[in-house]
Amino acid sequence: MLISLFAAIFLAVCFGMLANFMIDMVVGSHEFFVCLGFMLVLVVMVAWDFFPEAGKARELLTKAVFNPAIAELEQQCTSNGYR
Repeated sequence: MLISLFAAIFLAVCFGMLANFMIDMVVGSHEFFVCLGFMLVLVVMVAWDFFPEAGKARELLTKAVFNPAIAELEQQCTSNGYR
């Protein structure tokens, strides 16, 4: 599964800006925890969409690999892939 280019650029910019803000802050300050929370929200948003789709893709691939009809077709083909 691949993440879209727009989402990857958006996340890179957001994480870069957050890291830049957090470097200048005191670790115990209120703003530091707000930035940390926003970073956590970004990670959760990506995981929320990515992992269910990756699970669906894994299930499809597992069904395709262990399908006996596909194994029969593979045995019927010659070495170059044609009958």
